Amino acid sequence: MTEAETVELLVEQTNTLLAGVGVFFTVISVYMAGLNYVLSSETVFTRSLAFFFVSIALGMILAVMFGAQMQHEGLIGRLEELRDTEGIGAAGLAALGNYTEGFRYAKDQELTIDELVIYFVWCSAALTYAALIYLTFFYKWRPNVTPITMPGAL
Repeated sequence: MTEAETVELLVEQTNTLLAGVGVFFTVISVYMAGLNYVLSSETVFTRSLAFFFVSIALGMILAVMFGAQMQHEGLIGRLEELRDTEGIGAAGLAALGNYTEGFRYAKDQELTIDELVIYFVWCSAALTYAALIYLTFFYKWRPNVTPITMPGAL
């Protein structure tokens, strides 16, 4: 695989990550609307069943994102091979820079951009899932619908 193909696939991996995050939060948004308008007044069994199904959907999304993370590491490995054998151009060096350079947070300690993205995505997913557990089973939802009467209505 050439440098150009590898860099192109790395860009596609970024698109996959963004699509996965978008689908993840779409599922969460739909579930939150369901909690607010329907599930909040249901039994614990019904909420547990709904939570089970949303957990399956989120688990599948996270599994795909984990697979994309593994592929990403393989592509970075290929760029390193190309750098060490043939040499790579500016695009390859820039793509590899996300893996090798980042933010210095202590003396001789650095968090690369790729590591930052990985930690942020997984921590956000875990915190969001914990929030869903709280909102599903412990939060006391209050209906916010105000009934109105229409003049002339039967």
